Amino acid sequence: MRRTKFLLLLSSYLLGGLSSAWAWPRVELEASEHQSWRDERMQDKRRAEREYQDNRQERFQRRRDEREDDRRERLSPEERRELRRQIRRANQD
Repeated sequence: MRRTKFLLLLSSYLLGGLSSAWAWPRVELEASEHQSWRDERMQDKRRAEREYQDNRQERFQRRRDEREDDRRERLSPEERRELRRQIRRANQD
């Protein structure tokens, strides 16, 4: 009876040790998978933020160009000539 109890305790201890040894690499793998997932997520966030900023700059530039075009269309011919002269002077400098 004592021997049987001892063998049961010994086998459960060994099996418990083995199962935890098998579980440990799995935990490390899950942790590394989680880390790689977090890295991918952060890259996605950075890319989305960069695209948003680029699109924002493009929209701003487009609106400014449209306003400039509208302003030029509203100018009289004399004002247009003066604006062209100013642009030429600015480009020469």
